[in-house]
Amino acid sequence: MNPISEKKSHSLVDFNSVGFSYGKMEILKDINVSLPRGKITAIFGGSGTGKTTFLRLMGGQLRPSQGAVNFDGIPINKMSYRELYAARRRMGMLFQFGALFTDLTVFENVAFPLREHTNLSAKLLRDLVVMKLHAVGLRGAKNLNTSELSGGMARRVALARAIALDPELIMYDEPFTGLDPIATAVIANLIRKLNNALGITSVLVTHDVEVSLQIVDYCVVLASGEVVGQGTPQEIRQSDNPLIKQFINGQIDGPVPLHYPAPDYTRDLGVSSEK
Repeated sequence: MNPISEKKSHSLVDFNSVGFSYGKMEILKDINVSLPRGKITAIFGGSGTGKTTFLRLMGGQLRPSQGAVNFDGIPINKMSYRELYAARRRMGMLFQFGALFTDLTVFENVAFPLREHTNLSAKLLRDLVVMKLHAVGLRGAKNLNTSELSGGMARRVALARAIALDPELIMYDEPFTGLDPIATAVIANLIRKLNNALGITSVLVTHDVEVSLQIVDYCVVLASGEVVGQGTPQEIRQSDNPLIKQFINGQIDGPVPLHYPAPDYTRDLGVSSEK
């Protein structure tokens, strides 16, 4: 970890009274969250609770309708294009299904951000790519095409690409989706090991509660666009909040209903209630 960071604030990213809407549709409401520096934070929540919007606000793809999202103390939503471009060089992103370039080899996929953002010599660039691939266990696959990769291997290549520029922050959008149990365990282990080795700050948006609770340091639970709970994995497991208990335990019955709001069932079928 950079020793300079010890003098900085405890958090790398702060959401201060953040709200976001698409027109009249409110997605996030009064979000106050601080993501601890050098730790792994999980953003939990059901589908449509605003998790992906949360990530997009962090990366500056979206600007909050109210409040501010601060990256290392600077409001992302007030950055100029040049400042935002520089800030994004300090961020890495692992997309839900890897988002590898299908026409490039494994080596070239990992080399892409290095070619885009640096002027490294061919030898140094090659050595860095080999090091990143070795870190995720795929040094021997550097010359493969993406079509030759399994789902788990593709996700690991994407992870190597995400750490290519040694970012301070890595955002993971559903990193375990579509993976078998072994590949899931491999990715989870890599996330934890890389975070410890590199001293980076990681943010996971995920539905995979059990695996995530084993590797994260902090949790934020969203429901209906609001933070309904946050704390350590142990605190989240022990929460009495019905919304959190239903999500963590995968319960069918609870505050989140099975049925979307609808008229009376018999009336919708055109059945008279009169006898």
